[in-house]
Amino acid sequence: MQITDRKAWLEERRKGICATDIAAISGIHPYKTALEVYVEKTEGTDKDLSDNEAVEWGLRLEEVIATKYAESHGVELTDCGLVVHPDTDWRRATPDRLVVGEDRGVEVKTAGIRQAARWGEEQTDQVPEEYLVQVAWQCATLGYDTWDIAVLLAGQEYREYRLHRDKELEEGLIQLGHDFWNDHVLKRIPPPLDGSDSARAYLLGRFPRNVEPLLTATPEAEEWAGKLREAKDRIAEAEADEARAKQELMAIIGDHDGIEGDFGKIYWRLQAGRASWKSIAEALNPPAELIEKHTGPGTRVFRPYWKKGA
Repeated sequence: MQITDRKAWLEERRKGICATDIAAISGIHPYKTALEVYVEKTEGTDKDLSDNEAVEWGLRLEEVIATKYAESHGVELTDCGLVVHPDTDWRRATPDRLVVGEDRGVEVKTAGIRQAARWGEEQTDQVPEEYLVQVAWQCATLGYDTWDIAVLLAGQEYREYRLHRDKELEEGLIQLGHDFWNDHVLKRIPPPLDGSDSARAYLLGRFPRNVEPLLTATPEAEEWAGKLREAKDRIAEAEADEARAKQELMAIIGDHDGIEGDFGKIYWRLQAGRASWKSIAEALNPPAELIEKHTGPGTRVFRPYWKKGA
């Protein structure tokens, strides 16, 4: 089954696991977590990336890169929309392009100059690992043995990579997707919290206000509280080490511009002072209505207080 209507595409995408989803579930997607995938599938919400410049330019350049690929190979490409596996409904794919008349797909990518080092020699499979996983999922869903990636690096260097089907990788991904879909999505049990910003946003969304009294800690809570305190102690120790190292280097630099060595460069320069807008506002004595107008919504603050000697 293929779906090309945008609204229907979004709805159907939530009914299964696609290539970018499996990369996130695998823990290797650089910008998406398994918990975000879970929220998208169970609550029908997708992260709004409309203001992301990298996403915007990736979409603007997609057709340009696809045209370059088609001209280079003398082939015709088609945008097939969303594809559902014929035997397993939750296995889905959204290929960028398919080669007309051949069993070959094409992923169209852009990468900034800071990401260029992640791409290896052309016509190999030396691509970022999240794309290896995505392509393996596409191949498994469509049954294709070959998949190309056409990428524009730093806005000016065009490259192509060819990936071949890896059945062993596919089997592992299919099992991972099966477990995630059946054990988490269908049962409405979120995957483990992972310390990410998306996990914090998920918790704030579920529990926006404190309306009940203090809980008595369970053994599990005692264990996590102990881990939190240990982590904070390590952070405090690391911050003290950082401060000492900075001060020693500042003493060495003295009244020089900075210092240079095998490690790189460290500068210690005078910067212009910053205006204290809070102090300026308070000095102007604004009316309460103006303060309320420019006061954002509150949020829950996590703040531990440790017993001495505990």
